[in-house]
Amino acid sequence: MPKIVYTEEQGLVQKPGGGISITSSAAEFTGELSVVGAISPGAGGIMKPAPVILAVTGQDHDLTLAANGGRTNVIGNCADDNVVYILPDPLAAGEYYHFVSGVSAADDQKFHITTKTAAAGVLFKGSVTHHDIGETAQTSTAVIANGSSNDFFELDNHAAMSLHFLSLSTSVWYVWGWCASDTACTFADTE
Repeated sequence: MPKIVYTEEQGLVQKPGGGISITSSAAEFTGELSVVGAISPGAGGIMKPAPVILAVTGQDHDLTLAANGGRTNVIGNCADDNVVYILPDPLAAGEYYHFVSGVSAADDQKFHITTKTAAAGVLFKGSVTHHDIGETAQTSTAVIANGSSNDFFELDNHAAMSLHFLSLSTSVWYVWGWCASDTACTFADTE
């Protein structure tokens, strides 16, 4: 059995030997710890936090690191075309948001994800694979955020998706994932 070591610099790592070592300025661990079973997401050990069901009303919805960061955010059937989710400006690299589809049907709906400081320097960089379910050939294409001016993402008539946003710095959200809809998703600049 390998030794499990936690440090603030490296996080959780395995090393030769046995036991557990935790080093942190915020917490102290002493005594014996017994763990039975796997320690991994979904295996009964370290569990991911509960998903957040996002509001789908036609207005701006400010997301926060405390309520939405590090969690799966579920977007259901949108009430109209004016549903906007606003990512906060990242405070540091490593902040993470995950979005999945919770729709009951791929209806005529549209949502947007924007940066808090839209048109002022917090941008999207990366790409999303769009699977076009409206084509008989079921075509797929990469939709790319340019990293120099795009701060706006739009998806219309989504049937399924898994979108990831990870801050590379305080001014760039790296985005990746996939979506399935009959209308291609887009990255653009806020006007």
